[in-house]
Amino acid sequence: MRRSLFRRLVFIFLAITVTLTVTASIWLSRFFAGYFIEQKQKELLAQASWINALAEDYQAGRLSNPEFKKFIELIGYTSNARVYVVSVRSETVSELEARMPSGLIEQDLLREVEQVLRGETVQSRRFVSALDMPVVFVGTPLLSGEKVTGVILMLAPLTVIKDSLAAVNRVLWYSSLCIIAAAVVVIFAVSRRITRPIADMSRAAARIAGGDYTQAVAVPGRDEIAQLARSFNIMQKKLHEMENMRQELIASISHELRTPLSSIRGFVQAIREGVAKPEEQPHYLDLVLDETTRLIGLVNDLLELARIQAGAVQLIYANFDLAVLITEVKETFTLPATEKSLSLTAEVQPVPLWVNADRDRIKQVLLNLLSNAVRYADRGGTVHIEAKRGSGGAIISVTDTGSGVPSEELSRIFEKFHRLDRSRDSATGGTGLGLPIAKQLVALHGGSITAANRTDMPGLSVSFSIPENAGCLKEQDQAVKARR
Repeated sequence: MRRSLFRRLVFIFLAITVTLTVTASIWLSRFFAGYFIEQKQKELLAQASWINALAEDYQAGRLSNPEFKKFIELIGYTSNARVYVVSVRSETVSELEARMPSGLIEQDLLREVEQVLRGETVQSRRFVSALDMPVVFVGTPLLSGEKVTGVILMLAPLTVIKDSLAAVNRVLWYSSLCIIAAAVVVIFAVSRRITRPIADMSRAAARIAGGDYTQAVAVPGRDEIAQLARSFNIMQKKLHEMENMRQELIASISHELRTPLSSIRGFVQAIREGVAKPEEQPHYLDLVLDETTRLIGLVNDLLELARIQAGAVQLIYANFDLAVLITEVKETFTLPATEKSLSLTAEVQPVPLWVNADRDRIKQVLLNLLSNAVRYADRGGTVHIEAKRGSGGAIISVTDTGSGVPSEELSRIFEKFHRLDRSRDSATGGTGLGLPIAKQLVALHGGSITAANRTDMPGLSVSFSIPENAGCLKEQDQAVKARR
């Protein structure tokens, strides 16, 4: 692929360069050819004007016939042209043709002589068969005052012009070859510079497809190719992180599923093989049911987290009183709190505390936070829920009186399957997905969630925010105050 792209770029650039260079050379060659002929015609016209002045001196008797002929020969020699001066008496064109040099006047040239006799100046480039050569032809009237008394014909061979033009063409084509040679070097360098990073990315992509995420590509310069390389490196890094997360997730799921499945298998095998006594079988079946329920909860949590991360969860915003929702969640954990002799309290300021958010998702966040707090709080301790109005929305905190979290673990408690006690399994330590799900749901609302150890006593405090949505929170609070 790299070689094909490289060759295509070289071919395209080279074709464009050669086409433009050859076209420019041909145009310049034609331009100079026209320029040389035009200059030669101007030169012949100037010489014809001089001949006309000499003819007036000759007719006035100021020049003798030999002197006049000498001047004509000199002008022809310096101009490298054949000069014919023919005076007109009373003869017809046919009689004039008889007086012209033998074989010079052809039918088409005779017509041009007729034009000159009418007072016109004629210029052309043509082939004269009598001279067997292409010439630059100039014909001007021979004047005596305002009267046409004859014709001045000047024919300069194109060989001299062609020699000059050939020298110019050699310079043009040599220059074109040098330009093309230099362009080939530049084209090869530029094409390689363009295709090399793409080739590196292609090889890196192939390595990524093979499972190797360690290789990054070089980032030369600041052009679009460099930006593409940087984007590729970012993608490679993200894929590497995702692959590590995937492997860690698979390992964690395998660990999470192994324990309950092993328990279920053991209980069922004990019942099937008769190891469990008949009176113990209902108890084993209850254990199997508990483990099955935990597996279902784990799978549901995994599916929920996957849906959130895939963007499949759509929030349904509505205005609701956060104080009412906290009361509902608190009642849900009344029995688990009583079993551990926990004091479950709540404080909301102001009441009612209106928010604009997805009520079911905020409830799920609170349920996950309270579930962790009740699970890890010390027996006889306290779990406290606090909600208040902040500068940017509502802030909710769930605080317990457990053992807290080591400082090095605080940054990891929102990771999937992370537990403080590595020895705990899903039966005693939950699925390890409650806090990650809570973090994702809060992020969907545009809020943030943090965890910090208590400073007044052992315990953990987890707080999250619900940002105001288009001013709905302030409007609700103002409406409440107005009703009061």
